[in-house]
Amino acid sequence: DNSGKRNYDENFINWIKFIQTLKNSGMSLNDIIEYINLAKYGNNTYQERKNLLIKSKQILLEKMSNLQSMIEKANYQINNYDNILAPKTDALIF
Repeated sequence: DNSGKRNYDENFINWIKFIQTLKNSGMSLNDIIEYINLAKYGNNTYQERKNLLIKSKQILLEKMSNLQSMIEKANYQINNYDNILAPKTDALIF
C-alpha cells in the first residue's frame, strides 16, 4: 500500500505455508522450485510432483537410518565408557 506495507491475499499465504511444509519435510529448495513449476501445469504433472515427494521421503528415511546408527554407536560408547572409551581417551591425552 502507500505506506509500504505489503498485502498478500489468502492464496499467496497458503502457498507460503505449503512451501514451508515442503521445506520442513526435508525437500531441497531446487525440488521445491521444480514442484511449484510443475504445479503450474496442473494435473498433467501429478506423477512428477508425487515423485518429488517420494524422493524427499527417501532422503528423510536415509537420514533417519543414519541417525539411528549414530544413536546406537553413542549408546555403545556410553554403556562401555568405563571399560573401552575412557581408557582410549586417557591414552590419547596422557
